Amino acid sequence: SVGQLARLADLAPSMSVSAVITAFHTASPDQNPYTVYVLTVKKGSASWVVFRRYREWEDLRTTLLQQLGSAPPMPPKALFGRMRPEVIEARVLGLNHFLQLCLGTPLYASHRALGDFLEKNTPPPGLEAA
Repeated sequence: SVGQLARLADLAPSMSVSAVITAFHTASPDQNPYTVYVLTVKKGSASWVVFRRYREWEDLRTTLLQQLGSAPPMPPKALFGRMRPEVIEARVLGLNHFLQLCLGTPLYASHRALGDFLEKNTPPPGLEAA
């Protein structure tokens, strides 16, 4: 099943995982907009899409810090103008860098939190094409 396919931990460890942010969209539930980052994940011949909010990236980093004692740096949270295109584009670059450091560092790449983060999920409610 697709669910089994997306469980990174259950797949052969010899296959490397790659992931990159391929898009971002604005979700507007109850007129409180936020950005959703779309990742394309590949493992062997399988590929799938994952939707993550900035808060979920922060949660991943916090988990890595708490359980491993370190984590790659992440772009700072924007207090103002967080929905402006240039702010989002800069954040995409920073999050992508964070993701590549996680995937390229065995300590992080083998951690269950990263595997869970990269599992297939469904788009959040209120998602509109950017």
